[in-house]
Amino acid sequence: MNRRFRVRFHLGRGPNYMTWQVTDRGNGNHKDYYNPEVCSIHMKNCLFGNNPATAQKIFDGNHKTVCAWVDCADLHVSYTKAPDYEKPNVKELMQFKYNPRKSIHWNTDINDNVDGLIVEHLVTHNKKLYG
Repeated sequence: MNRRFRVRFHLGRGPNYMTWQVTDRGNGNHKDYYNPEVCSIHMKNCLFGNNPATAQKIFDGNHKTVCAWVDCADLHVSYTKAPDYEKPNVKELMQFKYNPRKSIHWNTDINDNVDGLIVEHLVTHNKKLYG
């Protein structure tokens, strides 16, 4: 399955700090940035990616750098001010977390390593990721 988009939370200082970064790998790696307070990103056919060697360095105390992402085949951005916006119902979804200061893997409350997991649908809600 071709996963065209790469999504990650952008932590680099500057105008896009604390936004969702979406890279369109089918369009010359064009990047768009989305404020988590004004939209949700709905992703389909998703794969959790990670570079554990880089994550281990961060876990051991080095400065943070890019080491985790979600690749997906398709996505849709839904804006909170749009007339058809429906707030994601995350109560029945599992939260996926990534913080290399705490763990070198993507994880959930019930699984400490979901690197490489394929999930049919993910959605962002504020700064969090659910599926």
